Amino acid sequence: MLLNPGFVTTGIPQQPFSHAFLNHIPHPCLVVTADWRQLLYCNQAFDRLWQSETGSELCFEQSFRQQAYLHFRDSFLACLPDMQQTQAEITLADSRVFAQTISSIHIAEINQAAYLCVFEDITRYKKREAELTQAKAQLEEALAAKQTYLSTMTHELRTPLNAVIAMAHLLTEDNPQPHQTDNLKTLKHSADNLLTLINDVLDFSKIEANKLVFEKTAFSLEELLKNARRSSQYRADEKGIRLETRKSSHIPVHLVGDPARLLQILNNLISNAVKFTEKGVILIEAELDSKTESQVGVRFIVSDTGIGIPQEKMQTIFEDYTQAGNDITRKFGGTGLGLAITKRLLELQNSRIEVKSQVGLGSSFSFVLLFGIGEKPESKPAGHITRHAHWKHAQLLLVEDNEVNIIVASKFLKSWGLQPDYARNGSEALEKVKEKNYDLVLMDIQMPVMDGFEATRVIRAMNRLHLQVMPIIALTANALADVKEKCLSNGMTDFVTKPFTPDALHTCLSKYLPPPVEQAVDAAAAEPAEPVFVPDYAGYIWQKVTTVTSEDAETQQHLFKLSVESIRQFKADYQSSLLHKDSQRLSQMLHKARTLFHMLALEEIELEARQGFQLLSETPLREDKLRDSIHKIHAFCDRILA
Repeated sequence: MLLNPGFVTTGIPQQPFSHAFLNHIPHPCLVVTADWRQLLYCNQAFDRLWQSETGSELCFEQSFRQQAYLHFRDSFLACLPDMQQTQAEITLADSRVFAQTISSIHIAEINQAAYLCVFEDITRYKKREAELTQAKAQLEEALAAKQTYLSTMTHELRTPLNAVIAMAHLLTEDNPQPHQTDNLKTLKHSADNLLTLINDVLDFSKIEANKLVFEKTAFSLEELLKNARRSSQYRADEKGIRLETRKSSHIPVHLVGDPARLLQILNNLISNAVKFTEKGVILIEAELDSKTESQVGVRFIVSDTGIGIPQEKMQTIFEDYTQAGNDITRKFGGTGLGLAITKRLLELQNSRIEVKSQVGLGSSFSFVLLFGIGEKPESKPAGHITRHAHWKHAQLLLVEDNEVNIIVASKFLKSWGLQPDYARNGSEALEKVKEKNYDLVLMDIQMPVMDGFEATRVIRAMNRLHLQVMPIIALTANALADVKEKCLSNGMTDFVTKPFTPDALHTCLSKYLPPPVEQAVDAAAAEPAEPVFVPDYAGYIWQKVTTVTSEDAETQQHLFKLSVESIRQFKADYQSSLLHKDSQRLSQMLHKARTLFHMLALEEIELEARQGFQLLSETPLREDKLRDSIHKIHAFCDRILA
């Protein structure tokens, strides 16, 4: 600590002051009186510093050294605004930077308190520090540019993709011909794959920016595993691969966690397994790992009989944009982000992924996640308004500049009884809301003249209570977390990410639009206008037919009878195909029955039939397994036809 002027040090050992010691110190040193007025001693390094600073030879007489000291004194004292400081920095005329360290000493020979000032040249370190600061600023600028680029590109990609997916939904609901149905499914499947790639890049960006948020919601693990299998079933069927799921009965039915992220992890692993497997089976397992009163640990395992991974590539496959080799990328495609995202998603949940693999035999990926134990969701009341209820009297404004998006959104809105008004930019929206009291506004974000953010801020600032509370739903093609936060911070009520599905848009509208009064009547109180056809058999099929179609009663009856006859025919043809070992006929049957199975949610029959198809390719044929499969199909069909 610095001594105040006039202070005399006590308790310091009384030893002779060594000039020779200071001369051996490579850094410039000064010894000055406690009042900072007089130089008592300086070493040879300080002499050299003075010479380089002034460009002149230094006479080593004390009077000249005193002048040198006075030259420096004002500079380094100016760096010590607090006289109690012991360290500071001083910059010389030639831009060199010195760190000065000040210590209190006692010179026994003259019985005087003094200060020892040591100057260390830190110019190189300061230069490096400036370079690092500049590099950090450039990195932050690059990351900001990257976020802007991602925001712009995802908007540009999602806008046309929104039209493709939405039109596929609309065409599917428009009673297509059977051959058109398969084409539409292929179209939707391809669009969903493209959306998955876009989401992979976005998720990777969110993880890098530490902006990923995990939800805590109740979900059914069994349903989630079915969805995971279903998402890859089409590609597995094309390659003749069998997909199987197994769930331990000891795992609670309902869990609490983030089902969307779990499904994303499983889909990444299953998709990889399908990609790198040419024949055999892919097994998706959920086992109980641990359990307490409030928490359960579940181990998930995805194993395949694919090409396997070389031992030296075990770790590199989890690196960003990396696959097991360039030949893998050329042959199988992909971004190389799936496993990297999976690994980071698990690490963010305090888990890790494990892999076992043998080249030519297959691979097994596993991880453990902790979940809360949930309860079964409450069933909807009898008088609950149906998902496709109409809002005939609701006033809605659609603010959108893209013509295709207007057409797509309008088709959905009009099918729900809404007749929206339109504005092409934020400025037009302001005029519209001044003229009419809307129940809800759907607001695009990126528009010419005035964007959605600015328009929303202006609307909220208007001196009208209705406009301050009116729901404004953002329609954004940007799925980055900070954009969603920006929507809410700018006064928007909620947001729907494009490309949106009809269900997503309908669900969002249902939260804010008043329910139609005429639709809120309890279904039990409604009297049918004419006798209702209720079959005395195949009740399951009738229930599914009336659920998936809103056609007139005559069409429903026709579809019901056609479905029953198709199931009976499939039952007979399946037995004949297996007994005659006719795999080609069975393949044609499965292709023909696919739409029916999906409409009636007959996953059990479809899965067993595909396993039977797989049995026909095994060598040698197992007659006992073929008979077992026939019995299972008969049992399934008899149960739903009863």
